[in-house]
Amino acid sequence: MPKLTCPGGHQINLSPIPNPAGFLLIREPAIETLVDQIADICQDEKNGEQFQRKVFDALATRHPDHFQVYECSVCGRLAILRDASASTPLAWYAPEAWSPEDDPNVTVTPQGA
Repeated sequence: MPKLTCPGGHQINLSPIPNPAGFLLIREPAIETLVDQIADICQDEKNGEQFQRKVFDALATRHPDHFQVYECSVCGRLAILRDASASTPLAWYAPEAWSPEDDPNVTVTPQGA
């Protein structure tokens, strides 16, 4: 199972797809291009399954303005990666103040569970 270890020593499991700890970070100027791509796909594809695949590919394709982000559910640090296949983060960001109990999207699991 691929995992990242945050600077706080906590493990982030990278195996689940979709990953509840994962985010796609897109630079704002790239959003307009992405929306145009999706609009073109929408006009071209009537098959729902093909439409979903093409939109997913547009979002997941390596692009210099897209970054993969994983959040540590224990300390809230963010790992910024060039893409989902990268093995080493470009950077880690730690929140000034964060508590998993304050975030309704986080399920706190004891370390070692």
